Amino acid sequence: MDSYTLLVCNGLVSFIMTLTMVATFLTTPDERCLVDWSFAGLCFTLSNFMGIVFIYLIETPTIFFPSIGNVLFVAAFGFIYSGIRRHVKHRSAILSVAAVVLSVLFISWIPSINQSYDYRVLLTFPIVIGFNVLSIFTLYKAKNTELKKAYWPLISVLSIFSLLILIRPLSTFINIDLLSLLGQDFMQTSGSLSVIGFIFLMTIGFVTLIQWEKEIALQQLSITDNLTGWLNRHALHKIAKAEFERARREHNELVFVCIDIDNFKNVNDSKGHLVGDKVIQKMCHKISELTRDYDNHFRIGGDEFVIIFGNTTVLEVQRIVNRITELVSSTEVNFKNEQVTITVSIGLAKMQHSDHDWLEIYDRADEALYKAKRNGRNQSVFVD
Repeated sequence: MDSYTLLVCNGLVSFIMTLTMVATFLTTPDERCLVDWSFAGLCFTLSNFMGIVFIYLIETPTIFFPSIGNVLFVAAFGFIYSGIRRHVKHRSAILSVAAVVLSVLFISWIPSINQSYDYRVLLTFPIVIGFNVLSIFTLYKAKNTELKKAYWPLISVLSIFSLLILIRPLSTFINIDLLSLLGQDFMQTSGSLSVIGFIFLMTIGFVTLIQWEKEIALQQLSITDNLTGWLNRHALHKIAKAEFERARREHNELVFVCIDIDNFKNVNDSKGHLVGDKVIQKMCHKISELTRDYDNHFRIGGDEFVIIFGNTTVLEVQRIVNRITELVSSTEVNFKNEQVTITVSIGLAKMQHSDHDWLEIYDRADEALYKAKRNGRNQSVFVD
C-alpha cells in the first residue's frame, strides 16, 4: 500500500475520531474529557495532513516540515492522557502536556534531528510511550470500581500499541536495521495500520466508556432517594440480601436500625412540606456524619429510614444510635424565621443464627421501633 493511501486512510480515521468525540460531547457536555479527546483526533488529522504536504509538496526538510507533523503526533497522545486524567481524577494535565509538546517542538528544530528520520523516532516515540504509560497507570489506579470493566479495553489498546512502537526506537538503539531486514514497505505499511487500528479502537473505547458511565448513573438514580441522597426502598431488598449472605458466610455481626421521625405529620401540617423536606435533609446529613461511609443508608418512606451496619458489634451500633438520638433532638432547622426541632424513635435488631432471611432481622428492628414509640418516643430500643 503506497504512502499517500496510508496517510489518507489514517487522516480519515482521525477525522472520524474528531467528529465522534465532538458529537458525543454535544450530547454529554458535562464530560469535559471529550474536549481533550476531540483535540487528540484533530492533532492526528493535522499530523497526517502535514505528512501529505511534506511527502508530495515539500519533499526536503524545513523548519516546519516534518517537525510540525511529529509534534502534532506527540500532542495527540498528550491530549489522550489529559482526557483520561480528567475523566478519572477530574483534573486536566493540559499544562504539563503543553510544556512537553513545546519542548519537543524546539528540539525538533535542531537541524541534525529535523533531517534524520531515526533521530525523530528516537525523540518522539519514547515520549508517546511515556504518555501511554501515564494513561495506563491512571486507568489502572482508578478508584471507581464500577468503571473498571470499561477501562480495561483502553488499557489493553494502549499497552499493545506502546509495545508495537517500542520496536523501532529499540532496534535503532541496539543497532538493528529493521528497514533492511523487513523492508521499507512492510515497516511503513505495518506502522500506519497500527496507528489506524489504535485510533479506531480508542474511539470505540472512549464512546463505550461514556455510555457505560451513563448507564451506571441511570442505575444509581433509580435506587437513590432524590431528597436525601440515601438509597431507596427498591435498593433495600438487593443490598440487605447481599449483606445478610455475606455476614452469614463470614460469621460477622449484622445490625438493622429502623428510624422514624416523631410526630412528623404535625410538622408537615403546621409548617408545610417544604419545612418537612428541610427537616429530613438536615436529619439525614447529621446521621451520615455519625456513621461510616460504607454503612448502607435507606429512606424507605416519608419519615421512615433504615441503616444496615455490617462487620461491627451491637455495642458499637448502640453507641452510634445514642449519639444520633441526642444530636437530632438538639438540632434546629431554621426556615423563614421559624425554628423547628424534632426527635426520633429508633429500633435495633441483630442477626441471629436461626434467621433464614434478612426480613426477619428487619421485622424485629421494626418491632423495636414501635416499642420505642409506645414508651414515649425520643429513644432507642434494642431487641435481641
